[in-house]
Amino acid sequence: MTRSIPKLSVLLALAASLMLAPSRASAYRPFDQTDADIAAPREIELEIGPLAVVRTRQSTQLTPGFVFNLGLSRRLELVVEDEAVIPVGSQETARWESAPGLLLKGLVRRGSLQDEAGPSLALEAGVLTPFLPLQEGFGASLAFIASEQWPALTIHANAEAVLTRDHHADGVGGVIVEGPHGWSVRPVAETFVEHESPGLTVLSGLAGAIWQIRDGLSVDAAARAAREGSIGLFEVRAGMTWAFAL
Repeated sequence: MTRSIPKLSVLLALAASLMLAPSRASAYRPFDQTDADIAAPREIELEIGPLAVVRTRQSTQLTPGFVFNLGLSRRLELVVEDEAVIPVGSQETARWESAPGLLLKGLVRRGSLQDEAGPSLALEAGVLTPFLPLQEGFGASLAFIASEQWPALTIHANAEAVLTRDHHADGVGGVIVEGPHGWSVRPVAETFVEHESPGLTVLSGLAGAIWQIRDGLSVDAAARAAREGSIGLFEVRAGMTWAFAL
């Protein structure tokens, strides 16, 4: 069921205010990567989360997040996203960093994710604004996404180039795998490799599930293990996605 919202300006103001709230950039719950699909025209998708706890040998961090998607047309959506890192259990608990981004995602080819034949293809590009409290500078990202959906399996492949806020070149490549979309609770998995100049490599693997409560409303949970250079980490995350029409 969708809900009619009379004032687009109110929702945009809400999204702007959330830019200052602790959150995490991500375009598809519960993953770090995204899919080759967009919100329908005049539809909003709010991705709340993931509310994540990240544990390394050196520290524990809380990383809440959100993504605001607004469908502009049959082939284009606006994406406002943010992420934060909040240290827990240390003298730095009061310090936090927020990392907003503003992007556009466009469908290059409508395909199986849009109930048409063949793969769905998309490009997502945008600006990474400076960390809050203000640090470093602006960055940029460009991602290519290819998705294919079958009755028993859905695969999303991502390739992304990033100019980080401290002006390093960053490359990311990975795959998302989902179980049957006909299941109310479907298993999901993700893996990616990220390389950032001058030499840091990140290897990541995630496993979890998405519970489709009803059309336009789902919740998710996942566990992620990764190695960032010589540092290993373990993360537990949860979130929800709510879509509604204007």
